[in-house]
Amino acid sequence: EGLALRMLGVNFLKRGELEEAERLHMKALRIFREIKELREEAETRRTMGNVAVEREDYESAERNYREYVRIFNKIGLPLPDWYIENGYTDSDADWDFP
Repeated sequence: EGLALRMLGVNFLKRGELEEAERLHMKALRIFREIKELREEAETRRTMGNVAVEREDYESAERNYREYVRIFNKIGLPLPDWYIENGYTDSDADWDFP
């Protein structure tokens, strides 16, 4: 259910319906937290960051991306190249984020 909600949220993001995208992502996030599914919680945070970027809410975007990085580091998953290339590998470090 959480995956379906997140994917629906991504589709709404692509259509520019940001409020609905955010609502669906929040529902997915609650599910993943409840079942302690850290990787999916992280992926939901990442796509929530994308929604925030589209809304030009860079503070929220950075907060979500930091949480994504924190969780990936916690569970030992490699970060995507974009995070490494831009120096976003430590969730507690200073980031040169827009």
